[in-house]
Amino acid sequence: MRYLHAKELKMKKILTLMLFVIFTEFGFSQDDATVLNRISNPANNCEIIAFNSQKIISNFSTEQLDSIFPVLALWERDCGSVEPIQRLKILFDIKNNRFVDTLYKNYITYSIPNFKNRVYKAKNDNYNEIFEDNKAAFSYVPLRSKYDNLTKQFANELLEKQKKETIEYLLCLLFSENIEEFNKLYYSNEYLENNKYKTLDSKVDDIGLFGITVIGSAGIWLPTGKLSNIYRPCPQFGFSFNTPLYKSYRFDFGIEVRPLINDKNIELNVDNTIKSANGTICFTLGAWISNEVKIYDKMFLGIISGIGFTRIDTDLKKVNSNSDGKEYYYGVSTYDASLGINISKKVFNNSRVGLYISYHYAPYNNDKLLKTDLGNTFTTLSIRYRL
Repeated sequence: MRYLHAKELKMKKILTLMLFVIFTEFGFSQDDATVLNRISNPANNCEIIAFNSQKIISNFSTEQLDSIFPVLALWERDCGSVEPIQRLKILFDIKNNRFVDTLYKNYITYSIPNFKNRVYKAKNDNYNEIFEDNKAAFSYVPLRSKYDNLTKQFANELLEKQKKETIEYLLCLLFSENIEEFNKLYYSNEYLENNKYKTLDSKVDDIGLFGITVIGSAGIWLPTGKLSNIYRPCPQFGFSFNTPLYKSYRFDFGIEVRPLINDKNIELNVDNTIKSANGTICFTLGAWISNEVKIYDKMFLGIISGIGFTRIDTDLKKVNSNSDGKEYYYGVSTYDASLGINISKKVFNNSRVGLYISYHYAPYNNDKLLKTDLGNTFTTLSIRYRL
């Protein structure tokens, strides 16, 4: 009975909001059937509440605080403290001179990249398709919505009244969608040396136009143990894509390539015949997860672990292995498990350069083709640059 009573109350709440939306929409634009169409479509409660709430709020002016906040409260009760709600609350607190940065630390730390990503995505010609494909990521508020226009205009009005050395000014600049200017000031010495600015956590990163950054690396591959008896240290080059996961965690997917030099031949068992082959190139396709923390001003310490597929190609050609006329060569392969440490420094706005050292476990002798004992460990030392 309690369950049915709670369910009835929830349905009444949704129906009330629907009627409010219909009344509001017809009061402001009788030709706009968007809300009516939306209500008729099946959706979860949060999607209905979010879509209708932002529609209602968009029809008010920022002077009508008493009308906006009850709708915000209903929206937040069903959907949580999502980015659009917090954005508007911050602007109202700034307007009323009651903004306290610590109350919005989670937004400052984790949601600013989401807002930047929203602004970037809205600039695409196919912004409607982008929104439809991932509504939850945008808190069910359409891109280029009237709600976004409301907060943008509100931020621009407040911007002129804020002192430049304050967090309030920086947030108004962000919400006015001047992302480049925000980034420029955010990473400037003027703000980094200001104590009031310290609350803007180091995890506030520009995640790029598509939420992905690019990492390039160059360094040295250092075989250890039995592997060092066959191969000598050689250059290593890497390229990967990087994207945020959760809080300070990031995910990488990419490739590392090592041209083998000054190496000895290895023995392979080919059709029950032992043949000698020379390694030409070694590469690893992998995925890595990193956790990064700030250790001093612009300096960061990251712990990186990963798993991948690694292979040593040789100069031993396969005979009649294919009828397509292409040449194929034998190689040995295995999995590669790694653990490393990266120390980096923020440079050029949001770019980072760092020194990365990693230890790898790669049991090449699991490949039955290989007869030479190569051991199973190596290390790498490289300089990484994240764009």
